[in-house]
Amino acid sequence: GRLFVADWGNSRILRIEPGSRRGEVVFGGKGSGDSLDQLSYPRDLALDPHGRLFVADWGNSRILRIEPGSRRGEVVFGGKGSGDSLDQLSYPRDLALDPHGRLFVAD
Repeated sequence: GRLFVADWGNSRILRIEPGSRRGEVVFGGKGSGDSLDQLSYPRDLALDPHGRLFVADWGNSRILRIEPGSRRGEVVFGGKGSGDSLDQLSYPRDLALDPHGRLFVAD
């Protein structure tokens, strides 16, 4: 199937179709930033069975959910600055979805 890439240095998510040698920007790519259409050093991503993309937005200490075809993400956790409070993350690194759709974050 398709390959999705968290392009850390360019703050964007790429989709690469089978047999292609070029990626297509599906999210971000507008420079590093904290608005809902930007990323800041995405570290990892996970795709759920409904095609929603979850992104560990490292530089913004948040997890974004991006609906298929959307150019804006929704913060599902974090985004309140890096910290150790129970509503904050500190540079999330890795994501995993279990078979029931529960999201796990390595912070």
